[in-house]
This record gives sequence, C-alpha cells and structure tokens, in this order.
Amino acid sequence: MKILLRKSLIFLILYFLWPNLWFFFLVKDIYNDPFYLISLFLYYIVFFADVMIRPLEEKRRDAISEKYDQIMALLIFSSPFWFCLYVLEYRTFFITLIDPSFSVFGILLFILGSIILLTSRIQLGRFASGKLKIQDEHKLITSGIYKYSRNPIYFGGLIAVLGMGLALRSIVTIIFIVILDLYVFIQRISREEEILAEEFGDDFIRYKKETKKLIPFIY
Repeated sequence: MKILLRKSLIFLILYFLWPNLWFFFLVKDIYNDPFYLISLFLYYIVFFADVMIRPLEEKRRDAISEKYDQIMALLIFSSPFWFCLYVLEYRTFFITLIDPSFSVFGILLFILGSIILLTSRIQLGRFASGKLKIQDEHKLITSGIYKYSRNPIYFGGLIAVLGMGLALRSIVTIIFIVILDLYVFIQRISREEEILAEEFGDDFIRYKKETKKLIPFIY
C-alpha cells in the first residue's frame, strides 16, 4: 500500500501537476483543442501505467550513476517545456499550413510506441527498474518482444516521443528532440550492454548476434 501511494504521488507531481503548471501559464488554449486534450489524456494514462508497472526500489549503493542517467532525468523533467514549445511552434509558424486533424497521425504513433514500451516493461518484470545495476538472481530476458530488439523500451519511447510531438503539431522542434533522445539512448544502451556482457558473458554475446540493438530487423 505504501509503494502504491508513493507511485501515485510520483505520477501526480511529475506527470500531471508539473506539466499542467507549464500549460496553464504558457499555452492555456491547449485545453480548448479536442485533439490536444485527447493527446494529453493518453499521455496521462500511459505514464500512470508506466509508473505503476516500473519497480520502485530504495536507492542502492551498487547502482551505477552515469551522466546519461542525469540527462535522461533532465529530459523527463523538462518535457512540459518541450510540449509548450511544440504548441508555440505550431501557433507561430504552421497554424495556416497544418490542419488540426494532423494530430490524429501523431496520436496513433504515440499509442503504438506506448504499447511497445509498456509491453517491454511488463516482460522485464522486476528487472525493469531502469537503474544501471545487476539485481539479485538477475536473468537475461531474450523472449517475447526482446527476441526482436534488445532495447524495446527505448524503441517504444522514441516512437511515443515522436508521436506526441506530431500530435501537438510540431515539425521542427520534434526532430531536434528525437535526435537528442536517440543519442542519449544509444549512449546509455552501450553502457548497459557492457554491464550485461560482464555478467552473462557468452550468453549475452550470442544474444547480441541474434537480435538488433534498438529497431527490430533494422538496427
């Protein structure tokens, strides 16, 4: 019960109150657009589910702190700013060029990416904490969605980020954000795989040869 309350508070503060504080002062009209409201509603649902699924552990001394962890935390914390920038970009440059129904494409992409992300998180189970560490009785997950990508959480996250940016009708800013996220993800993946290779040896090397790093069947 205590963990459930802590997770609920994390969602409420980080994914609901914090973004809406930005929206209220910078892009208040976001609440008057039906496509934007649908996008935000889906965002809340997905990240509530993600917070609930993700294991919540006490801080451990054996967890490895990397600069890319700090950058990822900064990206999450600053996401409301980028959301506002997406809307301001559209309002300033593309309001006469892009029909509001364009958001539908982005919403569909966000749903696809979210399904991949949540499915990946569920299949990892208690190993999905996101911390750079080997847990007690750690297992190498190679089945299900992990048969096609070694890092489907990041893959799903990239699609969801792209989808949300397009749902908010951004064209320029979202390209920058996707490139930045991709760079950070690849750097963190490299560090994670070093740790897994040290722990699982030949089993992990074999797994690397049989599947793709990020994008199924491609990369």
